[in-house]
Amino acid sequence: MKTENVLYTDGHDVTVTSSMLQVKKKWYALSGITKHNFSILPPDRVTCFTLLLLGGVLEVIGAANLIKPSTVSDVYIMDQWVTANQLAMGVGIFFILVGAIWMLFTKERYAVSITTATMTPRFACQFLE
Repeated sequence: MKTENVLYTDGHDVTVTSSMLQVKKKWYALSGITKHNFSILPPDRVTCFTLLLLGGVLEVIGAANLIKPSTVSDVYIMDQWVTANQLAMGVGIFFILVGAIWMLFTKERYAVSITTATMTPRFACQFLE
């Protein structure tokens, strides 16, 4: 049995040898691998920060009673009258919670790019960790 020369491994899900690529439990036969590259793709957290910022602004507006009762009338929600400031605070808390949860579940992604002698790039793979 011939032992393959391991070019790269993360020790868990990805292994690159001179003729094979393994991602999780799937093997890909690639002849003549000449180069490999590993990249970390950072998550796009602009939406998370925007929700957190907007929620914070709405929270401050509602807590400071900056919405005048004469500009926006009260709203009747679930057998209660709610002022615009209370509504702003509720929506602000909701935006903060959604932004924080979204940020917690947004992870980095990892990518492997492989170049073979016949074609560049021959195989590119993105995976989560």
